[in-house]
Amino acid sequence: NNKGLMISINQCMNILEVTNLHRNKRQFMSSTDLSFCWNQIVSLVKKNREEHAFLSRRENHGIVHLLMADTVRFSGKFGARNITATSHKLATLGKLCKLKTDTHVWKNLESEFLKCSHRDFSAWDISNVAWAFASAQQTTEHPF
Repeated sequence: NNKGLMISINQCMNILEVTNLHRNKRQFMSSTDLSFCWNQIVSLVKKNREEHAFLSRRENHGIVHLLMADTVRFSGKFGARNITATSHKLATLGKLCKLKTDTHVWKNLESEFLKCSHRDFSAWDISNVAWAFASAQQTTEHPF
């Protein structure tokens, strides 16, 4: 039940809980669930100084490696809403915690963005995706 999974993600109290839930339930997760994981991690980092400090330490960046790999694996399945949310959350983590997002993740998000009809995106969505790419210092061959 994906609704139950989203509720579980939102109830995680720290980054380790989010990444453990992802690791244990990843075979059942959708692209929306992955987007919810990134959203919850950003929410925790913004609300909790200890979580911010934890993810800001470079030695802890590996904790999201599997989540990052699944973000690449789900290429082609995100859709407009999840592309917008995921790219925005990854860029936010880069700014807040100096988390480096693998170039493959950005390339896949860009490719998926370009495959979607721009009618699927609001002006706000497009500006968020453009901000995410600019904030992450990702160059793109295609202007937004």
